[in-house]
Amino acid sequence: MNGNVFVFRPGGVPHENVFNNWQLLISAMCGVDGRKMLEFDDSLVAPAAHCEIPDGKWPMKDVMWAGFGPRPGFPRTTVVILSGAEFTDLRMIGGQITIVNKVMNSAPSPVSDFGDPPDHVQIGLRDDCGNTQIVNQGEVALFNLGIKPALFFVQNCLFGMPTSTFPVDPT
Repeated sequence: MNGNVFVFRPGGVPHENVFNNWQLLISAMCGVDGRKMLEFDDSLVAPAAHCEIPDGKWPMKDVMWAGFGPRPGFPRTTVVILSGAEFTDLRMIGGQITIVNKVMNSAPSPVSDFGDPPDHVQIGLRDDCGNTQIVNQGEVALFNLGIKPALFFVQNCLFGMPTSTFPVDPT
């Protein structure tokens, strides 16, 4: 397996770069320099459960999120972001993945570390019918810009569909 590709597979058997424990996955990725791909695979827990990201501050510098799929009956892997989960430098999400943000008002937005010069956020990234879906089911946006600007490049993506709040808070 490529040393820069990591798989989060809840319910799976850990081996090489495949992890069923989120904290161990993050520790392993932090030990690798350069661009990394994080593939989420909920095939062993779906349809009753999904990949869940717990409370904590998780470094995502140079990490691109992607999903495992499609599978019969499942167009995309689903990743659920739980309240209290925060990501530093999460700027790339692509492939067949559904991100469900369930963060409530008592917790900060999962991505709010934008700086100067304006950061670039890339969502979608694929032209092969593998689309990304961003769903906000919580009370706060997935991305909170604060007072900093950011450039969003959204391609081949269901951005905010269906959702209760828009995934980007510009305030």
